[in-house]
Amino acid sequence: MKHNGLEYLDFERVNALLEGFNQSTGFVTAILDLEGNILSKSGWRRICTKFHRVNCETNRQCIESDTVLSQKMSEGEKYHFYTCLNGLVDVAVPIVIQSVHVANLFSGQFFFETPDVEYFKAQAARFGFEPDAYLAALREVPVVSQEKVRTVMDFLLDMTQLISEMTLQRIEQSELNDALRLSEIALRESLERFRIAQDMSPDGFTILRPIWDTQGDVVDFTWVYENTAIARLNGTDPDLVVGKRLLDLFPSHRDTNIFQIYHQVAQSGKSQTLEMGFSGDSMVRPTWFRLVVVPMAGDIAILAQDLTERKVSEERLEYQHTHDFLTGLYNRGFLEKELERLDDPRFLPVSLIIADTNGLKLINDSFGHAEGDQVLRKAADLLQSHCRPEDIVARYGGDEFIVILPNTSRSETEALLEEIEATARTEEIASIELSLSFGYETRIIMEDDFTAIFKLAEDMMYRNKLYASSSAKNKTIGLVINSLFAKSDRESEHSKRVSDLCEFIAGKLQMSTLEIQRMRIAGLMHDIGKIGTPESILNKPGRLSEREWEEILRHPETGFRILAASQEFIDISAAILEHHERWDGTGYPRGISGESISLQARIIDRTSHRWISRRLSTSCTCVQAHISIRTSCVSSPSTSGSSPTANDAIRTVCKRFPKHIPKLMQVNFYSSHQCYSTCRKSVRKEKLCRNRYHSIK
Repeated sequence: MKHNGLEYLDFERVNALLEGFNQSTGFVTAILDLEGNILSKSGWRRICTKFHRVNCETNRQCIESDTVLSQKMSEGEKYHFYTCLNGLVDVAVPIVIQSVHVANLFSGQFFFETPDVEYFKAQAARFGFEPDAYLAALREVPVVSQEKVRTVMDFLLDMTQLISEMTLQRIEQSELNDALRLSEIALRESLERFRIAQDMSPDGFTILRPIWDTQGDVVDFTWVYENTAIARLNGTDPDLVVGKRLLDLFPSHRDTNIFQIYHQVAQSGKSQTLEMGFSGDSMVRPTWFRLVVVPMAGDIAILAQDLTERKVSEERLEYQHTHDFLTGLYNRGFLEKELERLDDPRFLPVSLIIADTNGLKLINDSFGHAEGDQVLRKAADLLQSHCRPEDIVARYGGDEFIVILPNTSRSETEALLEEIEATARTEEIASIELSLSFGYETRIIMEDDFTAIFKLAEDMMYRNKLYASSSAKNKTIGLVINSLFAKSDRESEHSKRVSDLCEFIAGKLQMSTLEIQRMRIAGLMHDIGKIGTPESILNKPGRLSEREWEEILRHPETGFRILAASQEFIDISAAILEHHERWDGTGYPRGISGESISLQARIIDRTSHRWISRRLSTSCTCVQAHISIRTSCVSSPSTSGSSPTANDAIRTVCKRFPKHIPKLMQVNFYSSHQCYSTCRKSVRKEKLCRNRYHSIK
């Protein structure tokens, strides 16, 4: 470490050396820093102290000369002679400490030859010195030979070396003192940090002192130290346990593996590491530890790292790796490993059951994935509850489960399936009947391959699913429409009105009996997709917000997915998807136009609220609504966005059956209430409208 050497220069000792040198040789000395400042001096000539260093001008010349001489020393010379600006000869020797030039040792104030008195007289006159006194001081300045000066300079070189060594010793001593002080501070801080760290550390730390018997065997340990963490885990007080015997504190330790480890480390002096779990009187809770036991100056030190959280995480990860997160059953990966384990004659016969949840997609589309998840969990619980601990129940795919039954015959498997199916018929999830399709096969000999067994069971399951799935889907669709009507009386009444009108119009279009029946069903189910719409939106009395309309706009596609899942309703699913399309292509969800829209969809559109609401103001009265519908129905068939065929049929209805006009008006989704409200409040307008209605009629 580099220092400013001048800070460590022992000027008291240096001044004594310089004073002795001056008295022995008559040579004056001084120590100047690199800027020319005098740090120490000895035996200076009177001509300098009384004249040159007193007068401002000559003092400036002295400092300038000293500076020039210092700069010469920086050039690497051993010493340098220089005639100062005031006429005297000076010489300088560099003082170097730790390879750094820090100051100069000056000598001088002499002549190499007899001085020119006239020059100094002129100098006295120039600077205002008293001539006689100045010349008397001049005569005191010695004249010495260069040889003598060089000899003296060699001595001064040795003196500067001595000064450097003295200073270096002081620097080293100072550094040693600083290091010692810092070491003491660091030790105190380290001890304090150790204490704080031990108290705050989550890891336990204990020091035990072995107790030896007369045969040189360790029989017990004395408690020397424990930190806060181990005290918390042990449920002990450090102030009370220190000095006590280990087996007095924890008698059950005597026969444990950990006590044997302590004993071995104390006896052998070799460290040991192990992981183990603790419970009982030594722990306030079951805990897993990683223990590092090391010998320490006749004692043993135990570092106890709590691994409980890690162990729990590992067990959780292992569980997640082998189990299905939704049902809690084993997953496909675990099942495949178990099949390898069961590939052993000891487990024959082995039966395999494949179970498939019927109508899961329809349930998800209709009631949401939360209900579908409930169905899967219920199916998993059902299968698990009928199986033995040694049986393996796993979720194999989205809606498929596999059950492996070791040491189970075909007849036993059939009996088990009868029990499961009987229980399933009694299970419901939010009014949804739990429906499962099963397939099974039994491996009797080792030559039967599990892959082939699986294929046979799967084929049986798919055959059974063909019979069961359709019925389950139809039941679910019935449940969906009933659930929708239960959610909203308005939707129920609206759907029934649309169904009646669809049937009536289909008849007027001279459709077949079957087509009329399907038209009636389509009208009843046209809004089945609203099963996923919140009741707050379905039953809202006022206008819908933009976000609420976005919810409503999804119902044709949802309804299509629900009905397309069943063969019984697939023929009307397109009508449900398209019943908000428009003849001019401005409808939704696909924006198709003209004859691309199915006739069923066009009829539903004519009888549902959208066609009516396009023609009615939300502030019109009942009679105005009658007039608007009647006049629009008898107008040109090329009305924008309208289906000519459907309009013709509706026009016929309005001409021949005017009593149905109120029905058409009432299907308006949210304006009917306002219409009737306006009717009650506007009696005068009602009369005017009635007169106008009769005049048109």
